[in-house]
Amino acid sequence: MSEENWRKIIFWFLLLFISMGVILKIDLRAQNHFPYPGKVHQLKNGLTVILSPGAYFPTTAIAVGYRVGPLYEQPQQAGISYLLENLMFQGSQNVGRMQHVRYIQRVGGLLNVLTSYDRMIFYQILPSHHLPLAFWLESDRMTRLALNQAAIQREILAIIDEINFRHSQDPYLSYEDLLNQFLFPIFPYYLPLYGTRNKLPSLKAEQVRKFYSRYFCPANAVICVTGNFEPSATLELLQKYFDSIPSGSEPPLKLPEIPDVTLAKTERTLGDPAIPSPAVFLGFPLIHVQARELPVLTLIEYILLHGQSSRLQKKLITKERLALRLSGGLEMRGKLGSFKFFLSSTNSTSLAKAKKVLWDEINRLKSELVKDTELIKAKRLYEKDFLQNFLTTSNRAVTLIDFYFSGKSVSSPYDELKKIQAVTPADIAGIMNRYFTDKYVLINLEIK
Repeated sequence: MSEENWRKIIFWFLLLFISMGVILKIDLRAQNHFPYPGKVHQLKNGLTVILSPGAYFPTTAIAVGYRVGPLYEQPQQAGISYLLENLMFQGSQNVGRMQHVRYIQRVGGLLNVLTSYDRMIFYQILPSHHLPLAFWLESDRMTRLALNQAAIQREILAIIDEINFRHSQDPYLSYEDLLNQFLFPIFPYYLPLYGTRNKLPSLKAEQVRKFYSRYFCPANAVICVTGNFEPSATLELLQKYFDSIPSGSEPPLKLPEIPDVTLAKTERTLGDPAIPSPAVFLGFPLIHVQARELPVLTLIEYILLHGQSSRLQKKLITKERLALRLSGGLEMRGKLGSFKFFLSSTNSTSLAKAKKVLWDEINRLKSELVKDTELIKAKRLYEKDFLQNFLTTSNRAVTLIDFYFSGKSVSSPYDELKKIQAVTPADIAGIMNRYFTDKYVLINLEIK
């Protein structure tokens, strides 16, 4: 076997270990600081840079995040963020269609993108000596994206096909959209992440160009580099590739203000012959949620839904087998949020029993203090998931950008874990009684 083939085998073997998270275990409880903090820098054009060196393998991850998503869209722009996510891979001034993907894959790298309602994060992991390639590719599409009408129409049709496919694979999806319309009655908070089939075709090239120029610019972006690299040399490379890009002339971008709204209890029973089994959606609106309340809401999600030993998983799936599917949890869209549950059962009788179990557990968390042992178990499970976000270079890059956008400390990520550890049983009961009230949305789905 040639030396080149051996090199490829060794490199992919290392990538496999990275993807599996086979990295030294870190006992966060025994440390006063997190092992991989991020250091924030600012380029002269306003581009924020987070550097977090440290890796066991010769790879580096580069993530580029933008404050953009449906929450920044106007009524006539619905779906434009998701459209631009697709267009970011369709070529720029110096890079052809899908060539960004091929360049990264050609050097043995991996890449993807994560999109939510108020942020979009592109990331790639590749051998450390190819870092300039990633910077060149990202800088080119930050300022010179190919946005002609033909490319836009092609991607609009592709997204409509994707929406149709999603709905064909999950007949409950349209009812989740309906749930969101009741839970988030304020525009643009109820918009689907990927837009709507009736709005997308009306988007024009000039609209897309203006939106791109406003939101995909250094003043509205964060770059995070993690893994095996030398910080000062990497900062010089970043300056070389990004300093010349205009910062963007718009003022700092903010999410739309949330007016004071009072939501009434909403219950609907709908029939649909296309659904495979009867089901129910239940949602509680979370309006003007405070940052200090998020750790409590997160632990409520773990107590009720996360892991085989969580209350609802144990009762509805493992023990009594009343539910075929169970999902849900905390969802934040800016400062407006919701806590959702979804249940499906084999028949209406089982579904009625499952709904009773669900309501019983909600009311029990409101009226009874959770036991210390159960709360500790939830905290430990969260700690494990928290650590998973930092075990690989790509996860760490994405997580640090997410922290930065959320106003969390990137220099001391361990502070977020401390907030979880500080939650008490009384905190759980207090938040349950504040938000899990009779102002809920319930959608019953029957087969008919």
